[in-house]
Amino acid sequence: MKPIAFHQLCHILIEGEHVRSTIHMSITEQALIFLHIIGHNVRFRVIGIRFHRSTETIHKYFKVILRGVLKLYRALIRLPSKDTPPEIRDSRSLYPYFKDCVGAIDGTHVRASVPPEIQGGFCGRKDGTTQNVLAPISFDLKFTYVLAGWEGSAHDSRALNDAFDRPGGFLIPESKYYLGDAGYDVVMSKGKEKVGTKHFRWLLPMHTTMLTLLAEEVAKGNKPSNTFKAGSFAIVAKEISA
Repeated sequence: MKPIAFHQLCHILIEGEHVRSTIHMSITEQALIFLHIIGHNVRFRVIGIRFHRSTETIHKYFKVILRGVLKLYRALIRLPSKDTPPEIRDSRSLYPYFKDCVGAIDGTHVRASVPPEIQGGFCGRKDGTTQNVLAPISFDLKFTYVLAGWEGSAHDSRALNDAFDRPGGFLIPESKYYLGDAGYDVVMSKGKEKVGTKHFRWLLPMHTTMLTLLAEEVAKGNKPSNTFKAGSFAIVAKEISA
C-alpha cells in the first residue's frame, strides 16, 4: 500500500469516528499492525515482537481496526442502480444488447486459517485452506456485495444462493441481471422472484457462423474502423439465437 493510501485510510477511520487513538497506541500504529497482519499472514506473537507489544495488545487493537473497517461497508459497497450503466449505454457495440446488465459476478479464493477438525471442507482446488468469497461488481469496478466465509470446496452457486437467502442479502434490481461464468446461472430478478436461466454453450458451428457473417459485413462496408457497426452484431446475434 502506498503511503498516501495508508494515511487516507487512517483519515477515513478517524473522520467517521470508527477508530480513535489512545494514550497507549496511535491510530497510525493500530492501522499499520492490522494491515501487516492481513497482508502478510503474520501471527500476533511475531507482530508483538516487531512492535514491542504484548500479544494481548496486538489482539485487542487488531479487533478494534477490524470493527472500524467493517463499518465502512456502506461507504465502500455501492448498490447497483436500475439505470443502464454508462459503460453500456455509451458503447455502440454493447448497447442495447446488454442494457439490462448491471455488472459481473464471480468468486475468489482467499486463504483461511481454520481449526484442524474442519480443514477438510476448506481444502478446494487451490493450495492450502481457503474460503470462497462471492464478489459482484459494477462496470465501474465497484463492489455491490461481498459474502465471505464459505468453504473453499463449496461451489460458487451455493455461495450465491446463500447470498440471496440471507436477510438483507444480495439483491438484483427488477428485470436486471449480472454476467457470470459457468459456476453460476444467469440470474434475473422479477420483483421478489429470482429466476435462473439455462447455461448458454458456445459451439463450433456458432463460431463458424459468426465469422462468416462478420466477413460478409466487412464486404458490405459495415466495419468503418476497428469495430463493426451495431447492426452487424445484431445480425450475428439473431442468426445464432435462431
